[in-house]
Amino acid sequence: MCHWKLQILVLCTFCCCMSLSLGCGGDTKKEIRFVEAAEDFTQISADELDFGRQENTLGVTLSNNNNIIANWSASTNVSWITVKPERSSIAPWSEMLILITVDRSKLTASSGDGLVAIDIPTYEEKKHIRVKVQA
Repeated sequence: MCHWKLQILVLCTFCCCMSLSLGCGGDTKKEIRFVEAAEDFTQISADELDFGRQENTLGVTLSNNNNIIANWSASTNVSWITVKPERSSIAPWSEMLILITVDRSKLTASSGDGLVAIDIPTYEEKKHIRVKVQA
């Protein structure tokens, strides 16, 4: 006679996955793993900043929406944009202000737009912020 056993085990809170095991006696075991399609663990308050003709510094907020510390670093594709801080860590369930500054003395008529990339290896995420400016 077979006595079926159903076991549900939550594997971790990081990736929101769950394991379901079904067995008969101790011989047969089938395992199914469910993984929730989670939203991004981090959010950025803006994916575009318009500095116009006069603004030199604008800020964005980076939010950590999970229960582990998130490490991040920023890079730019042009020399006239700086980011402060350039790298840091965000505590679980908190926010951090990131300041983006444009050095107008380095702009030319053909400078165009710039890009700030925020790399968050903790969650294997990358955020991009388009920087628009008029010389």
